[in-house]
Amino acid sequence: METPDSESAISKKRDKFFRGFARRRPFVRKIGTFTQFSISVPGDSPGSYTRWAKVVNLRGKTVRMYHDTYDKTGRFIHRGVKVPRPERHVI
Repeated sequence: METPDSESAISKKRDKFFRGFARRRPFVRKIGTFTQFSISVPGDSPGSYTRWAKVVNLRGKTVRMYHDTYDKTGRFIHRGVKVPRPERHVI
């Protein structure tokens, strides 16, 4: 159950994650007791993009952070996991 403290912790993580990306239409959704923040940023190749996602618990602790890379046709290329431990291109 969310408390004022957990809402504050989650909003701090959200604000830090989205700082500087307000024009890129950030996305927030609840997944059970977790909150996921995601944002898409342009890739190095024209038309490609990377979608960053960060999942935090009720205390605001990051439990998972990863990025998915897509080509210009929207086809999934790979996933890079950053938290809980770095793994490059796992899929």
